[in-house]
Amino acid sequence: MKNIMKNLMKNMGIKEKKLKLYLKKLIRKYKIFQLYVKKILMLFILVGYLHLKIYHNPLIHVLLLLNILMKNIIKIVKILN
Repeated sequence: MKNIMKNLMKNMGIKEKKLKLYLKKLIRKYKIFQLYVKKILMLFILVGYLHLKIYHNPLIHVLLLLNILMKNIIKIVKILN
């Protein structure tokens, strides 16, 4: 169980790095510098990826919760509401 969680966390770390690079490309392309816009784009990209992964692995629910807590996405949701 621990090995599975470690592998999932490692894969999420790799995917997060790729998403940050993608976000940088978007920022350069559209000249987006506002902090709140960056956070919304990052949230959108992460949720889009995780939405696909939920159907493949039930453990992703735990990782999603950890990711939300670690990234302070809760603050973004409060701002948007």
